Amino acid sequence: VVRPKLLDSTAAGAAYLAGITVGLWRPKDIMAMQAVERIFRPAMPLKAAQARYAGWQKAVRQTMT
Repeated sequence: VVRPKLLDSTAAGAAYLAGITVGLWRPKDIMAMQAVERIFRPAMPLKAAQARYAGWQKAVRQTMT
């Protein structure tokens, strides 16, 4: 997960989409303009994450029945 420096990006996102629509920018141009504050990487092994996710899915299913 990449966290940008600009956290309140609602107006910026609207401007970027408008710029893409009129041909001012391409999506990759916008990605190049973003300043990154921090990158989060998984610390948990994949198998453990999958097991926890399966448990979460089971719990959600049980609440729906």
